[in-house]
Amino acid sequence: MAHHCDHHHHYRQQQHINICIDHQWQSASIASHRALKKQYQNRLVRASKNPSNNSIMNNRSATWLQYSSLWPTIRHYPHHYHQHGHQYCFWFGLMMILLVVLMADSGSSSVWEQKGCHIVGHTQRIDIPGCINFELTSNACRGYCLSYAIPSNQETLLVNDQQMITSVGNCCAMTETEVMSVRVMCRNGPKDIKFKSASKCGCFHCKKY
Repeated sequence: MAHHCDHHHHYRQQQHINICIDHQWQSASIASHRALKKQYQNRLVRASKNPSNNSIMNNRSATWLQYSSLWPTIRHYPHHYHQHGHQYCFWFGLMMILLVVLMADSGSSSVWEQKGCHIVGHTQRIDIPGCINFELTSNACRGYCLSYAIPSNQETLLVNDQQMITSVGNCCAMTETEVMSVRVMCRNGPKDIKFKSASKCGCFHCKKY
């Protein structure tokens, strides 16, 4: 493996040492780092046997300390990468599954289960005394409307000091209707009976019946 080498020149009396440091630690293999570690150890042993090279020894020791401080990170990097890589893949896959389930659920849900007040078809059985029972399909309103409760204001408390909370309820109901005329067979002959069918729905204050 070719490395970019930085040459450090010392005095002629001193031994000339070439220090090669690979800056691509994370992409190198573990075997290459172990060989590099062994090479540094051998050079330190040879340099320590020559007392005249104290300055070189100090420089080499400093370089070795820098390498030693990086070695734990390099040694554990592949395991760290694979461990967290599997975790990222797991959570990404889980999020994709949840997204698909939510999309399928929203697509298969009924219209009235969606937000807002909507027109839906409704079939009911009509039972009129003295007439034949029959089924009628018409438009109805169904859905969800906003309701909330807030602390009563000063004006409300002056009228009723026991009413600490004011509730506002909105119901989904027909705002516009159309008339459906149905001919029904009865004992006294056929009758034309009119029914209301929703043409428009909306939310407004709930009424008590």
